[in-house]
Parts: sequence; C-alpha cells; structure tokens
Amino acid sequence: MGIKAVGIELEGAWIGPKAPFLTETPPCPLTHDVSVMAPEGWVKGMGHWGECVSPGKGIPPKEAVPWTLAHYPSHISKTTGLGLPTEKSVGLHIHVSFEEKEWEYRACAQKAFHDHILEGFRKWGEKMKLPPDHIFWHRWRGGNRFCTRDFRPAIQMRMSGKGHNNLERRTQINFSHFMDTIEFRMLPMFPDARLTGEEVRKIDKEMAADSVKHYLFLVEEWLKMKEVEEKASKTIFRVKVSAMERPGQEIFKHIPFEG
Repeated sequence: MGIKAVGIELEGAWIGPKAPFLTETPPCPLTHDVSVMAPEGWVKGMGHWGECVSPGKGIPPKEAVPWTLAHYPSHISKTTGLGLPTEKSVGLHIHVSFEEKEWEYRACAQKAFHDHILEGFRKWGEKMKLPPDHIFWHRWRGGNRFCTRDFRPAIQMRMSGKGHNNLERRTQINFSHFMDTIEFRMLPMFPDARLTGEEVRKIDKEMAADSVKHYLFLVEEWLKMKEVEEKASKTIFRVKVSAMERPGQEIFKHIPFEG
C-alpha cells in the first residue's frame, strides 16, 4: 500500500542548450508550454523556457527529491497580473500513482483529503516563515486560475484527456484518472524571497524539493489513516439475539462482522 510512482513537472527557464537532459537514461527533454513565459530581461546563455517532466510513467518516490534538485530551472518568470484572469505564473506539479490503485484512489477522492493537504501546507508555509505576500500563499488561497480551490473529482475522473483549455482540471488537486494519477497543482516554482522585485529571479530549489517531500508525506499519512479506518470498520459487531429459557429475557451475543 502507498505511493507507487511520482511524476514531476517543472516550469521555468534553463541556462545552456535547449536539451540539457537528453543524455540521461531515460532522457528528460525540455518541452514547450504555452503557459510559461520567457523571463523578462535578457539572460546570457538561456537556451530554453518551458517545462521539464520526469521520465516514463513516474519515478520511485525515493528519487523524487533528488530528481527535483537535479532538474530545477535556473530562472523563473516574473509573476504578472497577480489575481487577475490574465495572471501568469509558473507552477510545480506533482503526480502520484498508487500500489493499490482503486482503493487508494477512492480514499483520496474525498473533500477531507483536499482539506488535509491544504492544512498540511498551511503549517508548512508557516514553518518555512514565508512572508504573507509570497506567491505560495496566493496559490494556497486558490487565487491563481490555474490552481483554484474547486473540488470536482466526479467531473475530472470522467475526463478522457487533458484538453488544451479545459478549466475543469485546473484545480489545486486534479483527479486525472485517465492517467491513473492524482495531480497536485498548487505549488509555485519557488523564487528566492531575498530577490523579490527582480525581473529575472533565481529560485530556491531546496525549498521546492522540501515541498515535494512534504506533499508525498501528507499523501502517505492520509493513506495510513484511511487504512486504519478500513480495518476498524471490519470489527463492527453484528448483534445476534437468542431467547433465554426465562420468558421475556434475551441475551446478546457479539459476533465479529465479516460481511
């Protein structure tokens, strides 16, 4: 039981050639993403801006943090139009798939799971001492149109594909069942808070990697809680009534409920 594989999508810009990770096994090509703008201002040596996606159908959970650190972009775009319908900001998206796909997916398709994740990241943001105006809090509150707080698993699980401009999937937690994953879209590509106001901002990849680690912890924590509840539900007792010899008196035998 637990997370089987992790998929990570990193948005930003990279110094160097357009395909710096193609020599890896398996390769990780950088792809174009219409929602990712080039960083404002000219940066010497910048070869590509867009998205870097972990390979195949996911990587083992223990590799998620090292992979994030190794592939994080060198620069990110300045967030524009904050809070407006035209807002553009880059995000860190995490997909998870499960060992016991049907049971664990169903266990997460609950509003309580959504609340568990957001509360966990509220505490994380406070622990990291992120200032009130940090882009993390804006996305946590659902202020970004690409990661709203809407909870719509029923609609999302019926979808057969992403759809280029389908807003139904652009929620903080997207139940992308056609991919057998749950996608977490709330996290930003973390800028270094010390560089606020710069047109081209370096990123804090250590903080980003810790956010990936924390999300996987919260998912595993939730699954363990649901497993305990599942086991507890199987100990419900069925009451069987049998008559005693003395009229009007009954005895109740508690028999473990198996059905």
